[in-house]
Amino acid sequence: MELLLYSFIITHGYFDVLYFNNLWYNPLCYILTIFNIRLFYNIYPSLCIFATLFMSIIHFSYDFEYVVNNSNYIYAVFLGLLYTKDQMIYWLYLLMYTNIEINYLKNIITSIRYICMINSILFFINNTIISSIDYILIIIISQLLNPLSTIILYLGVVHTPLAISRLPYTPNINIFNIYLILMFVHIVVLIVGKDLIKKNIPIIVSILNTHILFHLIR
Repeated sequence: MELLLYSFIITHGYFDVLYFNNLWYNPLCYILTIFNIRLFYNIYPSLCIFATLFMSIIHFSYDFEYVVNNSNYIYAVFLGLLYTKDQMIYWLYLLMYTNIEINYLKNIITSIRYICMINSILFFINNTIISSIDYILIIIISQLLNPLSTIILYLGVVHTPLAISRLPYTPNINIFNIYLILMFVHIVVLIVGKDLIKKNIPIIVSILNTHILFHLIR
């Protein structure tokens, strides 16, 4: 199942090329960013994984800003996914291919949890009781499945369709058709490249970080 998630990561940035204004400069910058993040991973793998998780929260927050006009709900999702000991075990299992020492992985997950907890406290202080109840409900819903299943469902059912709907140059193209194309590429990557996925986690992490940075600064 973790390979399913990693294959999602590879295919998720497939349509970033549609945002390129210059067919030479933009791809070159994209590739150089992947290369530099890969070098950074060699030196500070734990910090790179922490940055990946933290930037993913920010990246996903745009979905909630778009759907419910409150990006902070993403912290409720992640807090629900990081709350119990069993969920910690799932996260360690998910990140095992990084080959980072387990104590460092625990520290990464704990740090993300504390960030989400701090945001939750600030949310409860600054929002209405109704909004706080919604926040708590999201935390509870996030705990219904294990973190791996929840993230895969979120990527496949929520994040990917929303990302496709925001693509440039596609106002007259059926979003569902683009989604089917992406899922086809995703399945091909999963079938053909599962052994490569296991052996190239640093590259996959670099691609994911480049994709997120691209959309954060775009």
